[in-house]
Amino acid sequence: MTSTMQLTIVSGSVSAIQTEWDFVFGRQVTWFRIDNRPARMSRAGSFLAPRPAPVAERDQVTACGLRKRDFILVFALYNHTTGVMGRSPVGVRIAGCALIVLMGVFLVIQDSNAVKSLGLVILAAAGFTAWRIRRITGAARLIRRHIQPPE
Repeated sequence: MTSTMQLTIVSGSVSAIQTEWDFVFGRQVTWFRIDNRPARMSRAGSFLAPRPAPVAERDQVTACGLRKRDFILVFALYNHTTGVMGRSPVGVRIAGCALIVLMGVFLVIQDSNAVKSLGLVILAAAGFTAWRIRRITGAARLIRRHIQPPE
């Protein structure tokens, strides 16, 4: 297990896979164990057309994510068995972040102090979203470096 910038890398065999639908956030959540360490990976999905789990029993994986109290929140995962790299989706987050920034800037340039304050709060939310996007892409980059050591 390796840890960098609060991101943790774990490698091992997958077991105990459970997939569920999160109605509140509209995503598919897959719980599994990596060498008996609990892990969770969220993916965009559809309740009407659920996607298969990104891993299967006994797959050998390298995962990178954030260590929570009792599990690892996986942002990126490389499946050595299938040769597939996967990560949490960021496309919708990038588009949403751009829209939030535009809305925040529009509110900040208004004359009312109350509206300007709301614009600053919205810009702070955009900053948080950008930070999450950077963390997800950083996890994928860290896995790539981990599975392909420098020459």
